[in-house]
Amino acid sequence: MRIVKQKEFDTFSCAADKCPDNCCGGWQIEIDERTLQSLKDYEGPLREPIDKAVDFEGSCIRMNENGRCELLNDRGLCRLVLERGESFISDICHLYPRHVEEYEGIREWSISLSCPVAAKMLIDRKEPSEYIVTDDDEPDPLEDDFDDFDVLLFTKLEDSRDVIFDILNDRSLGVYQRMKMILSFSHELQTLLDDDRLFDMDEYIAGVRSQKGDRGLSDDTAGSALLDDRYRLIGYINDNSSVLYRLERLKKDWTSDLTYLADICSGCKDIDREYEDAIKSLGEEYHEVILENILHTFVYTYYLGSVYDDRIYAKISMSVFCTLLIDLIYMCARYFNKDRNGVDAYINVAYRFAKEIEHSDINLDIMEEFSEKLFL
Repeated sequence: MRIVKQKEFDTFSCAADKCPDNCCGGWQIEIDERTLQSLKDYEGPLREPIDKAVDFEGSCIRMNENGRCELLNDRGLCRLVLERGESFISDICHLYPRHVEEYEGIREWSISLSCPVAAKMLIDRKEPSEYIVTDDDEPDPLEDDFDDFDVLLFTKLEDSRDVIFDILNDRSLGVYQRMKMILSFSHELQTLLDDDRLFDMDEYIAGVRSQKGDRGLSDDTAGSALLDDRYRLIGYINDNSSVLYRLERLKKDWTSDLTYLADICSGCKDIDREYEDAIKSLGEEYHEVILENILHTFVYTYYLGSVYDDRIYAKISMSVFCTLLIDLIYMCARYFNKDRNGVDAYINVAYRFAKEIEHSDINLDIMEEFSEKLFL
């Protein structure tokens, strides 16, 4: 079985009670069958808090009026873990922010951008993104679940994602140019897939891989001209940011960020200047690295999932759109509160955005469907 991990994966360490946030609240935490039975059978001083915290019929954690798990103590630590150890809690509680995607013969591990510690590792990184690939002799435990797995399409997706990563890591090009290129590339792949021309995808991918510079992807396909004009792009992303108000709201404090976004974009005549100031405060070159890192994270997490729904272009368009939204929200938050400035403030916006989007299947579906036609 092949194991793929982000370079940062094995070095992640939970900040526990030093964390600026808490992952035990604000989203539906599912409980696996093993843990559910252990919680039913539990006898001890936490019996009452367990009964208050656990929805045994729904197999999930029931949050209190503050949106937090009843099993947390005053320091934000899990009382079950303190008493029984991590092996006693559910798989998702034990693993988060570690995330795994399973494909036939392949397991891809990542750390989620929705965790502030993970977000800092992923965003505040100067070198290009890297991935560690290892192979072992262990059989695939889910092999029987992949009877209808489209191996042919998956190989095209793997090869094309490698090309996308090569483009994103090419810092001789501006980050908006690289966004334009991967939109154009994925749009053509989507067209070939829709036309049932899977074998033509090999030739196209190989052709793009072999070229240098703009790789022949700098035309107007997939709305790429929009990314040639940063300030026109700001207005376009702002005009489409209303989709955020359609999403399931997971955390109350997320409302303040949306308020900043609405206020500045509706009432500020100098939005271009404010955006320029925000970039200068980070440094133009470092700002591009931040965007690259966020975009890399979204592509790594979601792109190969198109093997299950055939939505190649939607995955890339959503990755670009979410990256640009985080950028705009950071600028808006900085405008209203000058203390929210610099990379730590950027990370704060990024992980809270990711928590709202990625911790809800409903929100992910809305964002992907909305993004699919956004740059066409």
